[in-house]
Amino acid sequence: MDYSETYTYFFDKTIRISSKLIKSTFINCKTKDRPFHTVVNKVSAKVYEVHLNNYFNPLSNTYPNVINIFSKRYDYYQGENVLQFVLEDEILEEYRKIKNHAPANDTYPKLVVNLAIMEALNVLISRLHSHQDYLELVYELKSWGNFTLANFPKGIKNSDKYLAMYQEKFPDLTQQNNSINNMDNTQSNKKFKTIQSHINDLSD
Repeated sequence: MDYSETYTYFFDKTIRISSKLIKSTFINCKTKDRPFHTVVNKVSAKVYEVHLNNYFNPLSNTYPNVINIFSKRYDYYQGENVLQFVLEDEILEEYRKIKNHAPANDTYPKLVVNLAIMEALNVLISRLHSHQDYLELVYELKSWGNFTLANFPKGIKNSDKYLAMYQEKFPDLTQQNNSINNMDNTQSNKKFKTIQSHINDLSD
């Protein structure tokens, strides 16, 4: 059995369903004119509460070594198959050591599912913090079609959606920044021509 497939399925499902619920909460709070930072802080606190009380603490109490191994999985393996290898080897071995002392209904696939949900909630907590500039624009502009808690590989502020919303929210500031950039480019070109002129003089 490929336990990494089970893990990935429930990880992605948790991110997807939780994101929909968080988006719905944002929309509802916006209709009541609640401040963005009040909303995002309360949502983060709720996700953290579920993560801690429903997953991290129960798993840590029953499988402390599993949690430790999982948190250090990149010390055990490198590459694209870290999850598959650690679930098939170190974590499974640790589970077998203590399964007789675990609750009767705690099967290994169930443990994998709980690890996936726990980690997905942890990622959501992190992204609610790291995505705040992006989410605030979505919230203030009611641009719900742009709502996402996905990863931004090139950085949030380099994304087309962020830049478009920023320009919509701050059109005057955006125009001012463009003007400053144009002036900087002009000055840079002048300096370059001056330097080039000096170099040419030395060559004569």
